[in-house]
Amino acid sequence: PPSALTVSATVGNTNLIPTANIQLAGEGPNWSLMLTVPAEQSGATTVTLTALDSDRNVRSTSFPVTVVGVLRSRVEAANAGDTVVMAAGTFFDNVTLSKDLTIEAEQTGATVVDGKGLGIPFTITNNATVHLRGLVIRNGRGGGVKNFGILRLSDCVITANFEKAGARSGGVVNFGALAMERCVVSGNSAAYGAGVHNLGTLSLSECTIRENVAG
Repeated sequence: PPSALTVSATVGNTNLIPTANIQLAGEGPNWSLMLTVPAEQSGATTVTLTALDSDRNVRSTSFPVTVVGVLRSRVEAANAGDTVVMAAGTFFDNVTLSKDLTIEAEQTGATVVDGKGLGIPFTITNNATVHLRGLVIRNGRGGGVKNFGILRLSDCVITANFEKAGARSGGVVNFGALAMERCVVSGNSAAYGAGVHNLGTLSLSECTIRENVAG
């Protein structure tokens, strides 16, 4: 009978949602589920709920869960031409920008976008015009910023981005039109083009590019 149900929950990716962060509450036919995701995590997994009754009958159902970072959710909610202002803090994300946007720090240098060593923090597609302002962009794998569109970088720090196996994938990789002003690009690494690798058009003004390692 429903009054004798026991319910349990598991997740496929415990790095995204640790087992300790799964909370089930209820009795009989009425149960609630709360999942708590660590601040630095984003990605997708599957949650499975299993119900066991007093006659040892078992029923299970599974559903997908996608965790989107704060930055990506703000970008997805924005309209073309909007300005997205990010508060101070560290945001772990890899975002593709496919519409015209300005993304800026509320306070220059206080907003960090961290690629978690898993992907590129910012990829700009060939149909987008984007302005990134006042951000620290770090820990991207495959590059910190990869631009195929029209990109302006102002007052940004691009650091500690890398690609262990690939070329031209360190700090900034440009295939489109890129303008950089008052930016610092340092401490990035790649096979070559570890700082700024330009295969499009590039203008630099008052930028510092130093201590990037190629090879």
